[in-house]
Amino acid sequence: MVDRNDAHTPPAGTEEGRESPEQQNGDEAAPRNEGAVSDEESLMAAMQADLESMRQDVERLEKERDQLKNVAARHKADLYNYRKRVERESARQKELAGEQAVRKLLPVMDNLDRAIAAAQEGESLLKGVSMVRQQFRQVLAELGATQISGEGKFDPGVHEAVSSVAVDDPERDHAVLEVVQPGYRLGDRVIRAAKVVVGTYEGDTETAEGECE
Repeated sequence: MVDRNDAHTPPAGTEEGRESPEQQNGDEAAPRNEGAVSDEESLMAAMQADLESMRQDVERLEKERDQLKNVAARHKADLYNYRKRVERESARQKELAGEQAVRKLLPVMDNLDRAIAAAQEGESLLKGVSMVRQQFRQVLAELGATQISGEGKFDPGVHEAVSSVAVDDPERDHAVLEVVQPGYRLGDRVIRAAKVVVGTYEGDTETAEGECE
């Protein structure tokens, strides 16, 4: 007796028992597609990681660049300030050197002035000393020293009052009447104030005393 199930099962060697190529490819296609998708995802993830790393490197390099620029700017400013300070110090040293030279020459000028004022041995000596004084004046001028004016009102910034004299004219109150010793400037700096005699008007005091009497 033949089993019905066996009757419908084709023999293994027959065409009906063989799988078609399409069926074989279909069974193998599914695993290969899943593997390809997995590889693509891994590649994309790796690329994104590389991009993120590159972005971080760029940010780090930009920060380092900005820091170096700031350091360079500070060094440039420090160098500029240093040069300016050196220039000021150099100018100050020159000014002090000139001031010291002028201070040493001034007593010589004073003695020459006194000698000329007291000369009594003839015109030849007076002329010779006057020539020497003129040379000293030229040297002082070359050093930048100028004589302070002894005219006008008393100025405490450039004058030193050594005495006062009563005057009748109110216009001459606090006026410079006489220069005892000339003063000198070196540029805008007063290196020696002029010693002067100052006028003092006392008319108002006398009038007030007369009214009281």
